Amino acid sequence: EKTGLRVEIDLRELRPGNKYNYWERRGVRLRIEIGPTDYQNRQVTAVRRDTGEHVQIPVEEVVEKTKLLLDSITEELKKRAWERFRAGVKEVSSVEEIAEAIADRKIARMPWCGSEECGQSLEEKTTGSVLGEEISAKPPDERLCPVCSKKADRWLIVAKTY
Repeated sequence: EKTGLRVEIDLRELRPGNKYNYWERRGVRLRIEIGPTDYQNRQVTAVRRDTGEHVQIPVEEVVEKTKLLLDSITEELKKRAWERFRAGVKEVSSVEEIAEAIADRKIARMPWCGSEECGQSLEEKTTGSVLGEEISAKPPDERLCPVCSKKADRWLIVAKTY
């Protein structure tokens, strides 16, 4: 704790599997185990929640290696989250494709002219809701708004809201 790590020692008289499940349900990313063999060998066993990998760490290196493992887990979780998010976005160019994307529980990204009427028309023609413009993207090149066929100068995000 003095090094800035949050620590919880579980000394309850439960089977290990029950303890593991309890802490996993609470989102603990790294479990440190100290068994009799670990104690004799002056090491601990760290178990990553994201991969299930077991890592033996000498006691003298526990703080440094734990911080490195936690950073690695954070990066891996971010990477997976972005991959999953990107897989859930489908670039479309017609109203029919928007409806299909929404039916597939995806987010539709479409070229848009910026007209509020086109946005309202999309909501009427599909079961999706206009979520807004994609701000950080460069404007679509030579693409047309699928509603009015005018030149698109931005991207619109449409999805089903619950």
